[in-house]
Amino acid sequence: MNQRADTYGLCAILGGGLLIVGATLLDTGRLTGQPQLETFGNLVAALAGLISIGLPLGLRAVGILPRSVLALAGTVAWGFGIASHILVDLVAVVAPANSELSAVLDPLGLLLLSLGFLAWFVAIKRQQSLYGWRKWLFLLAGLWFLTFPTIQLPFFIIPGGSPLMLLLPGIFGLIQFLMGQMVRERAGRAVPTRV
Repeated sequence: MNQRADTYGLCAILGGGLLIVGATLLDTGRLTGQPQLETFGNLVAALAGLISIGLPLGLRAVGILPRSVLALAGTVAWGFGIASHILVDLVAVVAPANSELSAVLDPLGLLLLSLGFLAWFVAIKRQQSLYGWRKWLFLLAGLWFLTFPTIQLPFFIIPGGSPLMLLLPGIFGLIQFLMGQMVRERAGRAVPTRV
């Protein structure tokens, strides 16, 4: 077993689960008018983003992400996308009334995450490092973010005019959870190498 890759996969799973919890807390806080729940949801979402760094590390460690310029570009875009969302979540915890930063960084973060997942999808497809339905998770994640603001968002507005967070970061949390599980499965089959 590749212990390091297994740990990275576990981080991706934990990050995905925390993202679902954070999104649920945000929606519950907004629907019930409890700003403390929203703040806690933002804090949990920021923590989820930090822990999620295990996803690209795990994908690379088990050979799902190949060594290529395209995979590296996807990882850089993904990293900047996650960083922008962590920053937005942390600002929402410290200064909830400051929405100007969120208005700029949220769309940029979504675009970068989409580009990252789409680049990973193309790199994985070229390398043929995944078969079956699993490789399509990367395309789904890329298109989910790319189409959300323009196509999906109007259908998911809750009372008060804000989007239903469980559908954007929550669905992504589920996708990330499945990707982390892929990493752990692949790590379990790996033969340890001696140094």
